[in-house]
Amino acid sequence: MGNRQSYTNGPVVGLLDIFGFEDMPMNAFEQLFINFTNEWIQLRFNKCMFEREMETYKSEGIDLTLQTQDNTPSVNLFISDSRTQPGIIKLLADAVRQKKEDQEGSLRG
Repeated sequence: MGNRQSYTNGPVVGLLDIFGFEDMPMNAFEQLFINFTNEWIQLRFNKCMFEREMETYKSEGIDLTLQTQDNTPSVNLFISDSRTQPGIIKLLADAVRQKKEDQEGSLRG
């Protein structure tokens, strides 16, 4: 707990991820990929643990209903390779590639 420095006088949203609450004055570019990794790990964990456990219970004749929140849309926001809705990583890669091509073209011309 201790003394916490205030970064804002307005409302604050605390995010809980794998490593706990984050209280940062500003999110860096790297934080985007940390958040993506956390979402990916959560998706894999849910599939491995909850879905497989439900299959085991069903095979043993145990009637159990468990609902988990599917974070696939959050993961797809980052990694989608769709032409109609590309993910953040593809958009960033395309922007870097285009910038490089533009720079190479201006050096030749």
